[in-house]
Amino acid sequence: MSDNSVRNTDIKTVRKLVTTAGTSIGAPAVPAGMKRWVTFIRATNEFGAFQNLYVCSCTSAVYATTMAKASATAKVNLILGALGHQNLPEAGPTDYSYPLFSIAEDKYINAYPTKGNASLFIQYYDE
Repeated sequence: MSDNSVRNTDIKTVRKLVTTAGTSIGAPAVPAGMKRWVTFIRATNEFGAFQNLYVCSCTSAVYATTMAKASATAKVNLILGALGHQNLPEAGPTDYSYPLFSIAEDKYINAYPTKGNASLFIQYYDE
């Protein structure tokens, strides 16, 4: 078996209540020489009205603290209905071979809801 066929299957998950102050999801920075591959996101609106939730790649543990910063660093923008939730991908967690996006080394995953609190669940692996 060649080195190209060896894959990291150590899937990690993190669950966090994120606020409009901008919130690190609690995962450490991506290790040097690696990428973080996000494979699933579930966001639940806790605010009670429609809002956007930006999932961002940032250089410090808490960076996306304004709409402008969140928009500039966003990997994905989820539109959440009042007290609703959204899965990405919609069908739920999928094979790790098909990630949604990657985060570069030394970066953090942050989240910024535009109007109020949201619960965020993210599944990822580093490789």
